[in-house]
Amino acid sequence: MEENKSSSNRYLVGCLTGFAIGTFVAMLVVVIVQLVMRVPYNLNSNDNADISDLTQKMQLIISEIDKTYIDEIDEEEMEDAVYGAILESLDDPYSCYYNEEELTSMLDDVAGTYCGIGVSVNKDAKTQDVVVTNVFKSGSAHEAGIKAGDKILCIDGNDVKGQSLDMVVSWVKGEEGTEVTVKVDRDGKKIDFIMNRKMIEVDTVYYEMLEDNIGYIQLKEFDVISITQFSEAVDDLNSQGMEKIIVDVRDNPGGRMDVVCDIVNTFLEKDKLILYTEDKYGDRVEQYTDKDGKLIGIPLVVLVNENSASASEVFSGVIKDYDAGMIVGKTTFGKGVVQKLVRLSDGTALKLTYSKYYTPAGEEIHGKGIEPVEEVELPGDKKSPTLLEENEKDTQLEKAIELLK
Repeated sequence: MEENKSSSNRYLVGCLTGFAIGTFVAMLVVVIVQLVMRVPYNLNSNDNADISDLTQKMQLIISEIDKTYIDEIDEEEMEDAVYGAILESLDDPYSCYYNEEELTSMLDDVAGTYCGIGVSVNKDAKTQDVVVTNVFKSGSAHEAGIKAGDKILCIDGNDVKGQSLDMVVSWVKGEEGTEVTVKVDRDGKKIDFIMNRKMIEVDTVYYEMLEDNIGYIQLKEFDVISITQFSEAVDDLNSQGMEKIIVDVRDNPGGRMDVVCDIVNTFLEKDKLILYTEDKYGDRVEQYTDKDGKLIGIPLVVLVNENSASASEVFSGVIKDYDAGMIVGKTTFGKGVVQKLVRLSDGTALKLTYSKYYTPAGEEIHGKGIEPVEEVELPGDKKSPTLLEENEKDTQLEKAIELLK
């Protein structure tokens, strides 16, 4: 009797699950068909046949999962995966789909405060490895011993290979006090770090006065909070008698375009072209300075390396084109595309690459980067100053100081 009862229960659960999955499939197919039908092209009979094939195949796949797959199915996760796969098919590491939770996390990040472990990351242009570029002292990653240059392999068992940077970052973030395990590769050695997430206010600017009244400002990212932090650094250095300045954007993965436009304005006169963008239709949008900057004409060196990306390249490209300073270091990353956030009515969003940007002189950055005027290697051909040993000199910084003396 007990065996028959168990079989009946399994049959009932299977029927109920099948009904739920069937309903879900129908709804999902309707949504996708509606999305496809909104494409602004005239659909011919072949297009309609393609849509029919799409819906039938989706029904077949999910029906087979329902009948065969051994574990329970998370319908919300499946739905997110479908939408995410559409964006992944673009083969663009910068375009992605955000569910509500991921969207909130991303917006917190660009605002300069978030709950996580306190690192910034970038993708290696050649290997596509996810590499730690900065470790913030206020975060648990610094306490645990994660270092810049570590390659992230897994987060809570999730392989980061093939994932967008935004997805990797969303896995690191979470509720305050929750635990996260990050596996890294450090010079071929695999290390697991177990940390608790905490609230991070990103310190995007570090500054100090060097010899000969040379001010030094390191810009770690271009977040909303960076405008205030950079302005305060400039004011303080000016009060100390700054006569020359080094701006260090090495290992800076980028950030918001409006922020870098505001900061680079510090060194330029009003109505100077900062950059322009062009979309696939050839429409051009230009960004200009809106005021005279505080430091027009000050002797300036900008430090760059292979991890200087996106907004960092805008900054160094503008300075180079206007001959407002000298660029020292290594050729930059080469990310010259712009994304826009498209919010959907259900609280989710898409981030889509929609244009390329160009320097004032019309130079395309994407896939090329900004070449320094003075190319300088670090000791041992190291890629980042954060990887230098205590007895090794920062030859790029030394060259910047030498040029300003």
